[in-house]
Amino acid sequence: MPYIKSSDINKIYNSIKKRKKLVHVLKYKNKVGNPIGFDISLINKFKNIKGQFGAKFMVKRLKNETNFIKVSSMKIFKDFDLKKDFN
Repeated sequence: MPYIKSSDINKIYNSIKKRKKLVHVLKYKNKVGNPIGFDISLINKFKNIKGQFGAKFMVKRLKNETNFIKVSSMKIFKDFDLKKDFN
């Protein structure tokens, strides 16, 4: 995720410190993306995750316990995993 800035990471960090929510996620319009911050109390739930259930599943499941942090650009969600991503 080359476009993520330290200020975006700091937004998640500050949200975790200030809010009483379990999940802290960046959001641009209706798109939610990584990185995602989780309250330490969820660690045992993550240890029990199997198969296709990951962080995004936890965000959906805990929507009412999520602090959505607005960002100004969708560009931060761009990831470079495949060769075609560099084109």
